[in-house]
Amino acid sequence: ALCFNRRYAFKGKSNKESRMRSPINRGAVASVDRVRKVQDMKCAHLTAHGAPPEVVKILDVVEPVAGHGQALVKMIACGINPADLLGFEGRYPGPGPFPAPCGIEGAGVVESVGAGSVLSVGDHVISLSRANWAEKVLAADEMFIRISKTLGWRDAAQLKINPPTAKKMLADYVELKPGDWVAQNAANSA
Repeated sequence: ALCFNRRYAFKGKSNKESRMRSPINRGAVASVDRVRKVQDMKCAHLTAHGAPPEVVKILDVVEPVAGHGQALVKMIACGINPADLLGFEGRYPGPGPFPAPCGIEGAGVVESVGAGSVLSVGDHVISLSRANWAEKVLAADEMFIRISKTLGWRDAAQLKINPPTAKKMLADYVELKPGDWVAQNAANSA
C-alpha cells in the first residue's frame, strides 16, 4: 500500500514528469500539481538481489493520501532486521517484484486518516507492512497496531517480529514449570 504502489524511478526525468508517467496518472492531461499540492517523500526500494549498499536505493515518490479505512503514518524509527538483509541477498522471502519498497519493522505517529478509520491522528503505532523504510507509510487500519505513547521508539521499532516469536516458542513449543530457566539472547536478531 506504500506510495500508491508507485515503485517506478524515471532516471533523467523530473519529479513532475515521473508523476505524469506513473501508472496512477497514466492518461492524465494536467499535472497532479494543479489538482492539489503534491509533496514528495523518500522511501527505500530494493532494486535487485545483492549487497544492501548496492541494491537499496532511496527514491523520491509522491506522498500518499489516506483513503477510506486507511491511515498515513509518519515513520519515526525502523529496525534493520536480519530478515531484511537476508531478503536483499535473495536468501529469505523478501520484497518483490523489483523495484520494491522494503523494511520489515517500523513505528511511527498517525499523521492523517481517511473516513471510517479506527485510528486517530497522533496515535503511536507499529506497522505490520513490509515497506516501512519510508518517511511515511499508507496502509489499511488493520496493518497498524496502536502502542503506548510511553514506549520508546527504539523499542517500538523492534516489537513486530522477535517478541511474538519468543512468546510463541515459549507457549507452543515447550512446557515450562516453576523453577525452569529460560535464556534470552539478543545476539540473534534486531
